[in-house]
Amino acid sequence: MSKRVLSLICILAIASLALIACQPAAEAAEAAPAADGEMAEDTAAQEKAFFGFVMHNFESEFSVEIKVGAEAACAEYPDAVDCEVTGPTKMDAPTAISMFEGLLAKNPSGMALVPNPQDPWTPILNQYAEEAKIIMVANGDAPGTPRQAYFGANEVEFGRAEAQAVVDAGITEGLVIIGSCYPPALPLQLRDQGAREVFADYPNIVVETYDSTAEQTTNYAFWENTVTANPDIVAGIGLCTFEGPTFADLMPKLNEEGIDFVTVTADLIPETLDAIENGFVDAAIGQHPYLQGYLPMYFMIDHVVNGAELPAGQVLLPAEIVTIDNLESVKERAADSAVAQEWYKNFLAENLESIKANVVPFTD
Repeated sequence: MSKRVLSLICILAIASLALIACQPAAEAAEAAPAADGEMAEDTAAQEKAFFGFVMHNFESEFSVEIKVGAEAACAEYPDAVDCEVTGPTKMDAPTAISMFEGLLAKNPSGMALVPNPQDPWTPILNQYAEEAKIIMVANGDAPGTPRQAYFGANEVEFGRAEAQAVVDAGITEGLVIIGSCYPPALPLQLRDQGAREVFADYPNIVVETYDSTAEQTTNYAFWENTVTANPDIVAGIGLCTFEGPTFADLMPKLNEEGIDFVTVTADLIPETLDAIENGFVDAAIGQHPYLQGYLPMYFMIDHVVNGAELPAGQVLLPAEIVTIDNLESVKERAADSAVAQEWYKNFLAENLESIKANVVPFTD
């Protein structure tokens, strides 16, 4: 074989090897854009802030309305945040705490919760302050913890409003029984305190407070048995949401037996509003549960997404006193979620700056 042929074979062999060597690099180059695209999607997902909200229970319409408010705040930023609102079906602090810990595993930018009852939550909130980043509490404060803000009723004033409704109904003497659905809860203790402050001005009123339980059937049984044991009762006050449905069912039966007394309860759930309309509840005090869900989420999201300042302290919401005189407008709001959301949108447009300006510093 001539040298020229050998040279040609060598050249062809080298060229072939070079071509083979280049092919994986070309394939890798073609694959690179896809990898970059996947990375961009992952980065975008990681940049979407996550917020959690843990409820104390979902046993009543009141609790559901807190959830609706929280989710409404998140829905205003669909491209910027993800949110999860969860909680046990019934009042169960260990289960709620476990859910809180589960949400912490998602690396939240902030956490909100209803810490009722307070005692089990105190060590938990202190332990996980760093992981939660921002802690907002609603419907019950958590003294002794690093919470940023509390959103809820001025509980003492709430109790005073309930007692004043009894006095306004003409009661200035006799036995008044207060039902507390969960006496260890700080908000209910403060409501009881407020009610007693009002009744202290009426020395002929005798006040007794009992555990009326946080479950509808046992709450009904409590009041049925209590009235039987105390036929001289002149007024019954419920510090929780359960008394509305209870009075709605119990008072018609008692009225047939010739028994009647003034009834005042907490929260503006549909059963309670119907009972006011039918004359079985004299007054109900509302505390804007929608805002207790909406505002904690709103402030956290506004801070993380827009850099807005966070409130620090108690964000106290005004009580709403409902009687037969102003019932109709409240029922319209309760019957239609779109009407309710529009009502609260207008309410916040008029009152949000005032709410921000009147935050009460924590004293603990």
